[in-house]
Amino acid sequence: MSHMKSKMLKKIFLMVFIVSAVMAFTISAVSASSEKIVNGNGYTHISSENKYYTLQTKDFFKVDGYYNHAGDEYYSLKLKKSIKNTYKINSMKIRYAHYKNGGIKETKDITIKSKDKSSILIKIPNRDFDYYAILSSQVNFQKNGKNGSIKLLDPNDDTWVTNTLYNGKYAKIFTSEKGYSHDNLKGQGRFPITTYNKIKINTKSSKYKLKYVQVNYVQSVSGDIVPFIFKGHGKTTMTINTPAKYLQFSPWDFRIIYY
Repeated sequence: MSHMKSKMLKKIFLMVFIVSAVMAFTISAVSASSEKIVNGNGYTHISSENKYYTLQTKDFFKVDGYYNHAGDEYYSLKLKKSIKNTYKINSMKIRYAHYKNGGIKETKDITIKSKDKSSILIKIPNRDFDYYAILSSQVNFQKNGKNGSIKLLDPNDDTWVTNTLYNGKYAKIFTSEKGYSHDNLKGQGRFPITTYNKIKINTKSSKYKLKYVQVNYVQSVSGDIVPFIFKGHGKTTMTINTPAKYLQFSPWDFRIIYY
């Protein structure tokens, strides 16, 4: 009799345990959710200058998973105010390469005239597996009424900004990075230095409150990826200032756990 009773108690206990486990899982599924966010749109803005002009490049791109799709690029050259009365830009001659499916399809020379005699704007439409790259450029100008020309060389130093807006199912994430680059090898390679890295997260509804945010940072040179977890404290918006030890790493992807 006691053996049967013990057997029944074990059976009842097992049923209660199963029901409790199912309820706990259901409650957990209802009260919390998570998502991985890896898609977005962004641009990189690079600026450099010498004693005559400032040169700016703006490159638009789309992040799809872990792949960046190339977008349009804009190149802008502007004379400095101190020499506008002395120099007048007539045109810029550029040689570019048209790449397609991993190889050079053609190289071409084009000349673009300046409209205001103090600046030049070039738009280069880039697409995946079909993009353009400037190989060399030459500015034709007038100095005190006399014609001249100068070849543009890649600067040793520049400053840059990269902004990206990621769009998830429950939240949007805006990343902002700033820094500078210095070419120690004189044309053989630039080394980007990040001085500012901030991440802002906003949930799309007050129903989703931030519990934890995991940012996976990637080192652009080595490719090393390191995770860092931040507490959300139940807020619907939060700003993350990247820890100093990860300042040279860029945000790679995000995983958010909600209450």
